[in-house]
Amino acid sequence: MVLYGGATFREGDICVDYIMPQTKDPAVVGMLFWAANYGNTFLFMVNTVGEAKIVRRQVAKDKVDTSTLTDWTAAPAVKKNPGATNQLRVVLKGNSASTFINDRPFKNFKGVGSYGAQIGLFGWAEKTQPTPWQFTSVVVTEP
Repeated sequence: MVLYGGATFREGDICVDYIMPQTKDPAVVGMLFWAANYGNTFLFMVNTVGEAKIVRRQVAKDKVDTSTLTDWTAAPAVKKNPGATNQLRVVLKGNSASTFINDRPFKNFKGVGSYGAQIGLFGWAEKTQPTPWQFTSVVVTEP
C-alpha cells in the first residue's frame, strides 16, 4: 500500500489503470482516496474473480474500524483474463463519491470529502504466492 505524498485532493476525478495478473487464488487490487493517512482512508478494491468492494478504514487509539460500504459485489465490467487492462475511477465532489470500473458505474455514496486528502494504490497477493500487480497509469483531474 502506498500513498502519494504530494498534492491533496478535496474534489477530483481519479483514474487508475492496472493489468490483470495470472493467479491461481483470488488477489485484490485497488486505490485509496480521501486518505488522511494509511489508517484513515477509503478503499475501492477489485479482485481477480471479478468482484468489487468499497470500505472505510479508521484507526483511533489503537482500535481499527473497517466499515464496509459495499460487500464484495459481482462487477461484470472487470476484465478477468490475464493481461487485460482495467480502469478504476472515483469522482469526488463535495462529500459524494461515484465509482466506476472500465467506465461502467459501480456505486455512489456519501463520505467525508470536506478536506483535502491523499490518494494511493495497493495490491494484495494470493495466499500461496506473490502476485505481480502492474499499474500503468494514474491520472487525477481537478475540477
